[in-house]
Amino acid sequence: MTETFWDLGIVDPNNPTEDVVTVKSYASIFPQLYYASFFDLKETSEKALELLSRTNFHQGLEAGLPQGMNVAHKFGERDAGNGVKQLQDCGIVYYPKNPYLVCIMVRGGDMEKLASVIGGLSKMIYDEVNSRKL
Repeated sequence: MTETFWDLGIVDPNNPTEDVVTVKSYASIFPQLYYASFFDLKETSEKALELLSRTNFHQGLEAGLPQGMNVAHKFGERDAGNGVKQLQDCGIVYYPKNPYLVCIMVRGGDMEKLASVIGGLSKMIYDEVNSRKL
């Protein structure tokens, strides 16, 4: 498993035991799936993205998007100790003719508030993309 994470760029090759994932490394997975550059078969990448589009966490990225907007995303939550929680939601928003990648990681004491922050940021990003009429 570590080798796969290494290949995806998630694990720092200089410190493979470090358990910190950066936004950049986490987000790097999605272009590899979108452009089918990691798996040998394009169908495998398409299947992975299709599964990620079924993610049943709707309080983060999806909360900031219009109803029905397709997004292939992965969320994660972690108790960092001392009352600090972490929440991340990262994925591809399939904006018509111009899909975009968004990855947001937040931390604080209340998981519902963290999800709300992600939803609010997602809406701001969507509104900006939408205003450009690309």
